[in-house]
Amino acid sequence: MSYCSQSLSILILLLFASGSGAELRGIPRFSESGLSGWKHVRFEGTTRYKIVMENGQKVLESHCNHSASALTRSLHWPVDEFPILNWSWKVGSVHEIANEHVRAGDDFVARVYVVHNQGLRDARALNYVWANSPGKTESWPNPFSDGSMVIPVHSGNTDVGRWQQQSRNVVADFKRYFDLDVTTVHLVAVMSDGDNSHSECEAMFGDLYFSRTLGTLDPLAPDHHK
Repeated sequence: MSYCSQSLSILILLLFASGSGAELRGIPRFSESGLSGWKHVRFEGTTRYKIVMENGQKVLESHCNHSASALTRSLHWPVDEFPILNWSWKVGSVHEIANEHVRAGDDFVARVYVVHNQGLRDARALNYVWANSPGKTESWPNPFSDGSMVIPVHSGNTDVGRWQQQSRNVVADFKRYFDLDVTTVHLVAVMSDGDNSHSECEAMFGDLYFSRTLGTLDPLAPDHHK
């Protein structure tokens, strides 16, 4: 039995256990502090996460083998001032899955979560994914939880093996998908999983960080990997 149906609930419980309150807390950078400040949360088996060197930069590497576990960071971040979440990622492959909209197909080589919490039963999550099917652009509710939207920001195997830079306005996305006017977010997470489809995969993640405007370059953007 898969434990992915419990993932959002577990992430929410982490928020209450973190005790961060209203203290300003941001996202630790893999390139500077490694895994310090991140918590490994297991849902089904263990996806391995470690810091490796890639083109002179410290990045996060994930290896999933029929598993689902995430690195999470509880925070209290003013997205009304810094609404743009930036990150870079690279995948070694995509899963061969016929239907990503059902529970049996809810596996992705690379995910980034952003959670806004209004209480134990009122959390909402944006789940940005590198979709398996090429050309995937439409978002859909997570098949395990109505409180989480799956949002493909990259898809298919065209760019497998190449770093991709992503930026999303999380304030706009919470409004679009949940009709919420958010001023803070309370948790981010990265994840590689293959438990439902019994798949194996590898990915890399660069630093995640918030900015005021779109277009802020990260050291791992594709232009810096010539």
